[in-house]
Amino acid sequence: MKKNLYFSLLYISFCFLILLYGSDLSIHLEKIMSIYLYTYIPSLLPFILLTNIFLKNASLSAIKTSLDKLHIGVIFDVFIILLSLLTGIPCISIILNHLIKKGIYSKEKANRIIYSYGTLSLPFVYLLFSSLYIIFIILTIETLYYLLIKEKTNTYIKEESSLNEDPFYSSLISLGYIFISICLFTFPIIILEKLFPLQIAYLIGGIFESSLFSLKLYSLNNILLSLFITSSTSLSLCFQIKKTNTYVNMVYYIFSRYLLSILITSCYLVFF
Repeated sequence: MKKNLYFSLLYISFCFLILLYGSDLSIHLEKIMSIYLYTYIPSLLPFILLTNIFLKNASLSAIKTSLDKLHIGVIFDVFIILLSLLTGIPCISIILNHLIKKGIYSKEKANRIIYSYGTLSLPFVYLLFSSLYIIFIILTIETLYYLLIKEKTNTYIKEESSLNEDPFYSSLISLGYIFISICLFTFPIIILEKLFPLQIAYLIGGIFESSLFSLKLYSLNNILLSLFITSSTSLSLCFQIKKTNTYVNMVYYIFSRYLLSILITSCYLVFF
């Protein structure tokens, strides 16, 4: 009952805001569509598609078992982390959810990867900053964090995985989650731009949606704040994770990402 009331109030509030800012919303959605088509799809679709093709046609359980027998199971972990870096959220969240349900990864081990690497993809970050130095800082800090947080227990949950769709369809679903969350969580910028200077408005907006507002801050030549938002998380990313993976502790995830963001930004400030 309370949940239905919450969504009813949210819907009414959304309709009210559309009536107030209808023309601004139309312009805003046009900008989002342009950025989505020319930035997100070129940087993400190839990696997401290749990942889904691999998951559809390869037996991850058999590969993991074979590597474990050769005492080189760490290669599988490195491969999954590489996928995390190349595809970002939500694709890696879908993959880890699949590995948990297949009993390949424990819930804690999968979450360890999400906490350490679960943010925007490296192709997007490189497309934004065009800097291998920034990529190096992000990789170094995130990997050190991954090595430091060891799972204390291992809870294996084997269920039927739903990851059996056509790879291209699965890729479109992943991109769809990204597009919907960007549209939903960037709407507050219409109000924020009227209340605050642009840099403050975009910084607050980064709490709602990190990728778009990191682009906007970079366009204002504020690399530091753009890097902070890019390497942290947002309500948009949290929404994508919750829709694709039910095993993540969101409080610990948010804490981990903002801690990593502070460390990454501090390293950039000190050494660059």
